[in-house]
Amino acid sequence: MSRAEDALFGGACGGDQLPEELADERCRGPRLRRALAELEAERTAGQAEAGAKADQYLQRQRRGERIRGNVPVNAEVASARLRLEQAIAARQATIAEWEQRNADKIAATGSGLVGARPRPVDEHFAVVRARTWLDKALARAAERERQVADQRPRVRNVTDPDSRLMPTKSGFIQGYNPQNVVSADHLIIATELTQDTGDVEQAKPMMAAAEDAANLITGAHRDQAEAAQLTCTCPPKDSQDSPPTPTASPATGATRRSCPRHPNGIGTMVMDAGYLSEENLTAAGPDRLIATGKSHDVEKSARTQPADPPPDPDQPHHTDPVQQMAQRLRTPEGIATYRQRGHIAETPHGHIKHNTGIRTLTRRGLDRATAEWKFICATYNINRLVHTLRTTGHLLPGKA
Repeated sequence: MSRAEDALFGGACGGDQLPEELADERCRGPRLRRALAELEAERTAGQAEAGAKADQYLQRQRRGERIRGNVPVNAEVASARLRLEQAIAARQATIAEWEQRNADKIAATGSGLVGARPRPVDEHFAVVRARTWLDKALARAAERERQVADQRPRVRNVTDPDSRLMPTKSGFIQGYNPQNVVSADHLIIATELTQDTGDVEQAKPMMAAAEDAANLITGAHRDQAEAAQLTCTCPPKDSQDSPPTPTASPATGATRRSCPRHPNGIGTMVMDAGYLSEENLTAAGPDRLIATGKSHDVEKSARTQPADPPPDPDQPHHTDPVQQMAQRLRTPEGIATYRQRGHIAETPHGHIKHNTGIRTLTRRGLDRATAEWKFICATYNINRLVHTLRTTGHLLPGKA
């Protein structure tokens, strides 16, 4: 069999040989050094990023700004200590001001102020509370240090140094994180393979890729007359604006005109809570729904705390973007749109894994693995095309 395959495909390119960098043992040393250098670079970059976030948070706290969200972990102790210092300074200022007024009254009338003296600094509730927060922050920091000391050192897979440990429902796998943008008719219109274990940093790149794909699709319409009859369900942003150009929406299957809220004909992009961040909610791009929690929590909120009407995205709001999104998801339109996410986004993955049996990638390295994954997605789309032709006899409604 091996000789027959060599005769058919060639002995050196049968497809089952190790890549050159793995077949030659002389490449092992450079590969190990590269992996170690990447680990060190990631550690340094992570520390720098965490330090920058901590410094920014502390600067805002010193300016007295109201800050939403959790305190960065590596700034927790410094923030608590600063809070204590601010509470002590505020109390000292209050006592000094009272002492001055009391002295002025004694000088003027011979008697001091009526009422009790201010509590000493260490007994005031704000100082006591701030000191308690500092003690708790110090305890948590000590516990984190113990956990870090007990952790195993980070490792890198030397067979495929580009791959990462990815969390799954049942543990971890060595691999990559695929990002797909899927249209309502289950076509993968944009895809990318990433090394990130999370999704939050991928929202903006994939929205941009979706816009490019939608622009390509809408620009390739063969029947412009039909496209010109499509309408948008959202009103113009300004009544004096010129009417937007009608386009179809490959992202949701809905029909919308291109407008400031829905560029390139995209209707609404729907994402799970893994993509949730204020930056992703407020970034330029298509209209979007991003879950503010697990699906069952989103459903429960929509059922028990319905909101109507939805917030107008063109009007200023005093609530933060996450609260605005939570309110929108509680509206009938919002929750109905979000419910489509599962069967739209997961259908291609389910088909690729369960129907075609592709559960692993055979190529090593991010570039090669990306090429393989995009090829898999292309074959899925071709399959979808063939299925549509067989079942309907045409590609577009009303087209033979």
